[in-house]
Amino acid sequence: MLLNWRMVSHLLRASCRRGCACAHVRSVTTASARIVDEAEIQLERLKSDGDGGIAVVGLNRPQRKNAFGRNLLARFNQLMDDLQSDASLRVVVVRSLVPGIFCAGADLKERREMSEEELSRFSPYIRKTINGLATLGDRKSVV
Repeated sequence: MLLNWRMVSHLLRASCRRGCACAHVRSVTTASARIVDEAEIQLERLKSDGDGGIAVVGLNRPQRKNAFGRNLLARFNQLMDDLQSDASLRVVVVRSLVPGIFCAGADLKERREMSEEELSRFSPYIRKTINGLATLGDRKSVV
């Protein structure tokens, strides 16, 4: 899903704490704050003249159609923990940076190579990730 100006504007207006006409929304700019050295997942923060508060999380694992393997799952969880504790954040957008694909689910090729012990830890970890994203939606708007 591409994030366009109309969507950002709507999200900011819907979550504006000021209750105003949101004139401050018009000057949204993209901050260059990305997770360094994390090719599979990227974070971009959108700022406005007001309090902004939008984070865009981009999944970028084209060779596996954004399937969650060990590395992507660990980094996604770490990022969700960081975003959950950010009081200035109001909206989180999760999107794919791979054209035509959002997420294939679990990385079944990687999963096939796991031992029984690893597999017994991996499956609940995926559930924790999805539940964590849902819990994040209790405190912030998640798109």
